Amino acid sequence: MKIELDSSPKISDIEEIRSHLRKFNDEHLEGIVEQPVAIYVYNDEQEKIAGITAEIWGNWLHVRLLWVAESLRGSNMGIRLLKRLEEHAVSQGCQYAQVETFSFQARPFYEKNGYSCQMTLEDYPLSTALHYLVKNLR
Repeated sequence: MKIELDSSPKISDIEEIRSHLRKFNDEHLEGIVEQPVAIYVYNDEQEKIAGITAEIWGNWLHVRLLWVAESLRGSNMGIRLLKRLEEHAVSQGCQYAQVETFSFQARPFYEKNGYSCQMTLEDYPLSTALHYLVKNLR
């Protein structure tokens, strides 16, 4: 047996470990498949000016990324994207939603939209905090 530390692993090595873990997890999670979903907003030049990405996994919506161009901030575009995503998730059987956000990002935005903070990691990764928020979609 050999144990080796790799400070610059190849993507293929990471994917190999992920593949083994997923195989193990599938045996315990009844093969629930993650379903990626995204909503985009385009300007007249067909450039993305806002978007939201997520995964649906079982009963849960996991919001990954929400971005709105500076020129659209304050126009409720973030709320519109989040609501549309949540409506889609409910139509797919989701009962709950989860999101992580840094202390300098959007915690108040999510709280105004019905999310509650369940946990905070302080000093993550150095001097900021990472908040984990959830929402009951029912």
